[in-house]
Parts: sequence; structure tokens; C-alpha cells
Amino acid sequence: MRQVILACAGLFALSSCSLIPRHFQNDVSVRVVDEKVYFDGYITDASLKKLEQAITPETRSLYISSSGGDIEPAYKMMDLVMGNKMALVATGPCLSACSIIASGAAKVVVQPGAYLGFHWNAESNPAQLLGLANWNQIPKIEAFIKKERQINESLGVSQKLYEDAWRLVNLRQDEHTALLGGPVWLPTLKELKCYGYRVDEFWFPQNGDMNQISFINRIGLDVFTTDMIRTKTPGLSECVGQQ
Repeated sequence: MRQVILACAGLFALSSCSLIPRHFQNDVSVRVVDEKVYFDGYITDASLKKLEQAITPETRSLYISSSGGDIEPAYKMMDLVMGNKMALVATGPCLSACSIIASGAAKVVVQPGAYLGFHWNAESNPAQLLGLANWNQIPKIEAFIKKERQINESLGVSQKLYEDAWRLVNLRQDEHTALLGGPVWLPTLKELKCYGYRVDEFWFPQNGDMNQISFINRIGLDVFTTDMIRTKTPGLSECVGQQ
């Protein structure tokens, strides 16, 4: 099993590298049905322990709905999924740290009404980490970013995915007064494939569907698609806008 764990929580006094603010944390539910494990909630060390207890050598699929969470337990969850050669089925939002887990699954299925969301990673937005760090922690952050790059390369996922996501998030913030959770970009299937991010079965929200996603209304996240950005900016890769 490839070990791709990033030691992030130990870097900072604040102890978290969460990509979605912790005030959106919801109760975690982990349950087992035959060869399936159902995970619903925020990705933390505590929810990781629940998942570790639930997964057995017979587990074949992880059904997940998550707004994201802490990046270190996300990579540990990714190791669990990869080690058991499990499929990942997104049953609702799979945002931020959740999309990290999905990138290592043997098969990725995005069910109708579910979606994958991105906004940045450490390399595309190092200021997010440096802003939490003391000077003596900078070498650890640099090592963290290097390891993250190696993981994406091993998975065949282009760093352009996260660079484009970060640029689009900033454009969205300029054009739109974001709600408390901040913008999260939902790429199309062709956009994801262009970046080397593999998805086997995929549902993508259409215009009317964007107003029907109950998750947005429940916690106030601003999710958006490429065609919702009015102003494109130089620097975006050729993957952006592929339909």
C-alpha cells in the first residue's frame, strides 16, 4: 500500500489544515452495511478512527458525503481506501479534503445530486499555511508541499487542477459576495479528465440544479461551476471550460 500521509496537524499551533471552516462541522455518522461503509460528516482524527474501526478486509466500497475537513486524516483515509482497493461513491457533497480521498480510490462514482468540489491545495496557496506558521515551521511546510506534489504526480493528477481552482475561487469572490464557507469550484467531467483526475461515473449539476442542492442551503457554502464565472483571467489552463 502506498503511504501518502501528510503530517499537517503537527505543524501548527492551531493544529488544523482544514480547507472548510470548522464551524461547518457536522456530526459524523459511520455505519456498515454488508461490504459497504457509509461515512457522513467532517473529516477529522476522530472520524478517521471511526472509519478505521469500520473498514475490514472485506470492505469494498466507501459511500461518503462530506464538506471536507483536516488534510492529514484525509490522506490517512486515502491510504485506507487505496490499501483495500475500494471504490468511493459520493452520495452528496465531496468537497476539499474529501476529494483527496476520492483521488486514490479504485473506482469513483458521483451519484445524481452529489458533486466533487475544489478550491486550493498547499502548493497553489502556500500563504494559507504560512499564515498559520512560525518562522521555524517553514521548512516543515516546504516539506509538506513537496510531499503533496509527489502524491499528485504518483496519482497522475496535474497541479493545474488546484492552481485553476484557486484562481477561479478568487474570481468568484471578486464577482460575488460569498457566504461564510467561501467559494468551492465544481469542475465538469471533461475538466477533471483534462487534469488527470479519474472519475468513472459522474453526475454534474445543470443550471436549475444549482438552486436545488440542499447542502448549499443548509450550511451556506457558495459552490459554482466554470460557466458561472463572468470574467476569465490569463493564467487559467486549457482545461478550464471543457464541457
